[in-house]
Amino acid sequence: MLPHVLEYSAPACIERLAELARVSGLEQGGETDEALAGKFIKRVRELKQELGIPEKLDALRSEDVPDIARAALQEAHFSYAVPRYMNQTVCEALLKKMQA
Repeated sequence: MLPHVLEYSAPACIERLAELARVSGLEQGGETDEALAGKFIKRVRELKQELGIPEKLDALRSEDVPDIARAALQEAHFSYAVPRYMNQTVCEALLKKMQA
């Protein structure tokens, strides 16, 4: 889920993602913050794969997506400091990307 959330949040935190890329040793020199942010998100995806974390969740059923999204939003909205809050529709779309 993390790469999807990072992609969604990126427009609101490009500089922070770029800094994460720099401190992670991903900077080659001369890249824009946007390029570095993309490199960082790509590296998170690669790390997930290296660790054997599945891209998709077999147990995630379509009929459960709205309730899971609602619960996630109730927990996170204004309780966690996040760069960009999402609505029900966006949260459901991110969850659907996780479906097998």
